[in-house]
Amino acid sequence: MFVAPRRDAKGAHRCFERAIGTTKVLPVEVVTDRAATYPIVLEELLPAPRHRTEQYANNRVECDHGRLKRGCGRCAG
Repeated sequence: MFVAPRRDAKGAHRCFERAIGTTKVLPVEVVTDRAATYPIVLEELLPAPRHRTEQYANNRVECDHGRLKRGCGRCAG
């Protein structure tokens, strides 16, 4: 998600539309934090997927790319 000083429904709506349009996939499950705008926008755009807000719900996804990062070696910079 995009980091902003305040989270508004218009920005969340645009973000989810962009993600759906880019991937061409309708998700079965969406993991976000507990921002009040997400349930409103998700109900409008994606009424079927499960919306998860539990702490550590995205750990499986975050851990998945660890093997990729390990093989890349040290970044120059």
